[in-house]
Amino acid sequence: MLGGPLLNLLATSWIAILVERNEAQVVYPFDTLRTAPVDAGLSGFSELEFVTTDGTELVVWTHPPASGRPVILYLPGNAGTLAARAGRFQEFSSMGFGVVALAYRGSSGSGGSPDEHLLTGDAAALNARLAQIAPGAPVVLYGESLGSALAIKLAAAEQVSGVVLEAPFTTFPEIVTAQFPREVGLEAMFTQVWNSRALIGDVTEPLLILHGTEDRLVPFVQGQELLERAGSIDKRMVAITDGRHHELWTPAAQEALYRFLDRL
Repeated sequence: MLGGPLLNLLATSWIAILVERNEAQVVYPFDTLRTAPVDAGLSGFSELEFVTTDGTELVVWTHPPASGRPVILYLPGNAGTLAARAGRFQEFSSMGFGVVALAYRGSSGSGGSPDEHLLTGDAAALNARLAQIAPGAPVVLYGESLGSALAIKLAAAEQVSGVVLEAPFTTFPEIVTAQFPREVGLEAMFTQVWNSRALIGDVTEPLLILHGTEDRLVPFVQGQELLERAGSIDKRMVAITDGRHHELWTPAAQEALYRFLDRL
């Protein structure tokens, strides 16, 4: 007879098996490739090795803001590298915005292994360091996909000048459940929860959400729910018509973003 764990494995789908065996592979499918800013085609950017309290070295790309302009603390998604976002970083800097882009543990050449608690602490420590990196500059958090959960955590705990969320989600397990609705109990298997729903009410800063109406990874309704629950008085969601998860850097999104940043 088949018994215990083996029977349970045979009764579940491949996604449930993958979560059980290696949850980090599902939540953090990071690209480890390290690229220098200059090799990514960026000018005026520097690479900072940021050492955490536990001695882990993280890669951070920086560009100083022009006088009176904010610095964007960029928290990327879980796919691709910092180099994959070089185009938008260069555009930010060309408009005078400062950029501080974090490579999470295990991504883009950073050391260590990712974990919700550790990534949260890293982002908070880097946010605290911004006063030295860009003295006196207003801080705008830009959270892309996975980074949206980090941005929400930071904004709920610390006061910043503004928050931008690109394709934000309510909780990570709910993303997976949306893809596999027939998997009963899948949500309960995750230890990496990233519960933005529980924290967004504590975000009171000016808020801009960018979300694609055809996002098949993070359902559009999750972004709508976060907008409704946000504690911000000044809040707006821009729906990118027909936009999918990786197709949000459109002229409409950029226009809304720069209008938002210009008034902070």
